Amino acid sequence: MTVQRCTLITFAALAALWPLSGCDRSRNGAPPAVPRAPGFTIEATSPLLGETGVAISREIRFRLSAPVDPTTVDAEAFQVRYAGGGPVIPSRLQVRRDGMEIMCFFPEQRLPPGMRIEVEIAGDRVRSLDGRALDADGNGAGGGTGSLWFETLSLVRAPGTDLCGRVLASERGPDGVDVPLAGVTISVDGLEGERDAVTDAFGNFCLQDTPSGRIFVHINGIAAAAPPGFYYPNVGKTWEARTGQPTSVGTIYLPAVALNALVATSATETTEIAMVAEQLQRVPDPELREALASVRLTVPPDNLFFDDGRRGNLVGL
Repeated sequence: MTVQRCTLITFAALAALWPLSGCDRSRNGAPPAVPRAPGFTIEATSPLLGETGVAISREIRFRLSAPVDPTTVDAEAFQVRYAGGGPVIPSRLQVRRDGMEIMCFFPEQRLPPGMRIEVEIAGDRVRSLDGRALDADGNGAGGGTGSLWFETLSLVRAPGTDLCGRVLASERGPDGVDVPLAGVTISVDGLEGERDAVTDAFGNFCLQDTPSGRIFVHINGIAAAAPPGFYYPNVGKTWEARTGQPTSVGTIYLPAVALNALVATSATETTEIAMVAEQLQRVPDPELREALASVRLTVPPDNLFFDDGRRGNLVGL
């Protein structure tokens, strides 16, 4: 399931609903306190304020305390820039169907690597469905300007910094031994097509001269030979590379996915996904197979997105 890939400097704490308890107020001869309406705030963000090593393909998300009026969410309200007042980075804004989350995607270009990114949020422009202005600066009053910064990971290659490992099928062969997968492509996120590694007949690979530190990689098994009616997927992982030396990432297992496993989801209704019979038949343990047959994945309507912000509609188990 692909839900592809802005954070505020403050998480405004809601004022206490009861300044004094009803008991205290009555004892002082005053009527019980009337609860104040909570503000319209950003409750959580991704990435976090000051987060480092952020993937350049990652989207920015704001989780809200109340549903937002989607007509007030525009490029003037959420501006993403290079740090220090650089040019605006074009983004595509999407609002989750229930209005509780705003997402920034980058369809024209990925975020630049090794850079500090800043997001400016104009609280006066963004309104909840009941008309409250967004408390962007976290001072307890609607409106104001909020800001966020985070740093993307570096993609500068370091000579001698290699990541080596092996890719096997998740299911063993008829004789009970591991099945190596040849033809699987391993690439660094943001450097796809530049010295990718491809597994050999034994499933071995070595990704050479990678950036050092934390990196994101893609392990694409689509070209590997799969059983009839199945394919090997493209999965993402995070690895740590030691500067100037090889690092073993161990063994990666790819599951064979049935071609009919992906199901179209609804834009207006909740979709329930079950594991297809072809997938279940590949589970050797009968108890586990029975347990998996009862698993259901519930997908809210209109809630899937590609990395560039386009709406997706296929998901599977």
